[in-house]
Amino acid sequence: MAVTGEALVPVYFPGTGHSYDRVVRWTTLGLDERWKRRLLALVPPSKNLLELACGTGILTSRLLAQNPGARFTGVDITDDYLQVARAKLAPQGGDVEFRLGDAVAVPVADRGPFDAIVSCYIPKYLDVERLVAHLTPAAAPGGVIVLHDFSHPRGFVPRLLWRCWFGILNAIAPLLHPEWRRVFDASLTELIRTSKWVRFLRQALERHGWTDVTVTRLTHGAATLVSARRPA
Repeated sequence: MAVTGEALVPVYFPGTGHSYDRVVRWTTLGLDERWKRRLLALVPPSKNLLELACGTGILTSRLLAQNPGARFTGVDITDDYLQVARAKLAPQGGDVEFRLGDAVAVPVADRGPFDAIVSCYIPKYLDVERLVAHLTPAAAPGGVIVLHDFSHPRGFVPRLLWRCWFGILNAIAPLLHPEWRRVFDASLTELIRTSKWVRFLRQALERHGWTDVTVTRLTHGAATLVSARRPA
């Protein structure tokens, strides 16, 4: 039976904000930086940005550097992550607001309309139909959405390497970072392997009238970007 992502979020993340930046780097073998650059390349110059699952602000700082003076709203469901993000972004000043809540329900329309809605590592955890229905009214005409997450690689050799690396992570990560033991107990591996978030997200965007829906596979499919535009 496929792992339910929504049930894993409150188990995985509370209490891990202090080590998230380090863990995401070595979990992705440093590829997270490259994947974020690919995401940022799809974000046009924007005056109003919404980031879901903003976490500790890794992508946030890059978004604001790319769009100086932009209004920014960040949403995350884990409070200790937002505490790290607030401390990290405080020196930059500007119109930056963080909200604690579920991405599919937290009110954001009062901060819109958004020129760009972005997120890393969220689609596999939630009902993307509910997410798109929630976000579409808050998107500006002509605005873009760009979502990125892990996906199951394509091809025998990439999948073999992927299984080997996650097998190593599941063995050693709980020893190096005990606070991450619930993530690296093979449930994350199973979630990534079984999730159909790419197909479901593409279909949801099309149903809600988004156009130019594009799927970009990264690193032999180990990660995927889905982008779209709301018609003007």
